[in-house]
Amino acid sequence: MGFLVAGLATGVLATLWITSMASISTPSKAAELRDDLPSTSNSTDVDGLRVELARAKAELDRERARSSRADVDAPVATATEPAAMETPRARSLMAELDRAIMSGALKKRFENDDDGLLELLIDSWCRADDPVTALALARDFHAQGMALPDVFTIGELLKAKGQTDLAADAWILGLQVNSNAAISQLLEVAPERALKALEGLASSLQPEEVACGKIQLLAKLGRKDDAFRSLEQLQQLASVPPEVWERLIECDAEETQKRLTSCIARTEGSAERHQFEYYLADALAKLGRTEEATKLLESSLANEFDASILAKLAQVSRERALNLLQERVRTNPSDGERWAYLGSQLVEAGRHAEAYDALERSYRSGERGWSDAILKADPVRGARLLEEAARQERDDEALGDIADALWQAGRKESALGYWREASRLDPEDSEWTEKLKAVREGRDPLQG
Repeated sequence: MGFLVAGLATGVLATLWITSMASISTPSKAAELRDDLPSTSNSTDVDGLRVELARAKAELDRERARSSRADVDAPVATATEPAAMETPRARSLMAELDRAIMSGALKKRFENDDDGLLELLIDSWCRADDPVTALALARDFHAQGMALPDVFTIGELLKAKGQTDLAADAWILGLQVNSNAAISQLLEVAPERALKALEGLASSLQPEEVACGKIQLLAKLGRKDDAFRSLEQLQQLASVPPEVWERLIECDAEETQKRLTSCIARTEGSAERHQFEYYLADALAKLGRTEEATKLLESSLANEFDASILAKLAQVSRERALNLLQERVRTNPSDGERWAYLGSQLVEAGRHAEAYDALERSYRSGERGWSDAILKADPVRGARLLEEAARQERDDEALGDIADALWQAGRKESALGYWREASRLDPEDSEWTEKLKAVREGRDPLQG
């Protein structure tokens, strides 16, 4: 324990944080790193450091919002804003960071918390853009019996740097934490290694976890017979998750179609039936048997409406999906939800005028949750339809969505008005001031 605290906390952590902060050359970089680091005006506990920094950041954000208040209502211009105000504060926080590290508060805080200290150190190395060291720490101390930290973030950082072998190492460690998440990453970078590692962990994982992982990896490797044998084992243990069916269809649609047909025959009236029909239609479509897939989905929807089945029908045949929905609203014109589904499918079909009429009818019937589709169908009319509720509910996010849609539609002055209104509703939400600033500087506000 003494080695971990003294050698890592005061050595690695102090060097990492102090040199990272000393390398700051711009206010924006200082602000970025400042947000990530613990600080304090009380050196007795690291938790206090985090709280104090959070308070300082909140105060800084309020100052920034107040300083940009005049800019919110300013006309569009190309001039840049004055330099950020946080440099003196950032320097003060760096001094507090230095004092906190040298005070021994970190050693005291983690004196009896090895796992917490390891997590903090690994997080710090990741933030310092050194995932190789982070992985080495995770691997070495896990070998000494310590809990695994967030190896998935380490893996992502390594992959982004092109170090796929090391990324695979991180995700293989992650098999012990979340096997499904690890498999989803390893399928593309190291399926053979992942399969061996998974088999080696069979005694420490749930049997269904091992079976799910093996099926996907075997299918990826083209070992079809082994994959379907593992499917039979999994079906004895648990329901087959969607990602397994998807991988099997990709591997061998014909054999998977046979297995799913057999499953449907055994599950009459079961809640699983919809899932089997969904993936059977997927397999049939992949085999080019589009009419069979369409009829299967139409039959399923006739028995019970299911949004995922409708989405699959639209994928296989949008025209048939539209015909089905149009028939539903003809027979039940007061069903706002069906009007909404019809409108959203018409949007995807590019029939925007019809789509807006259907979506407006749905909205006025009390159906909510379709704002994105409404704004895609007709941003101008959609804005007029949605703005009243957004203002009544003081919903700056809804007003911001309206602004985004109008900007994309070329209605830039109108978009600016809604962003300014959103900013007045929530002055501490930097999204709106950042978008207004981007416009003033001649940048695209939607390319954040």
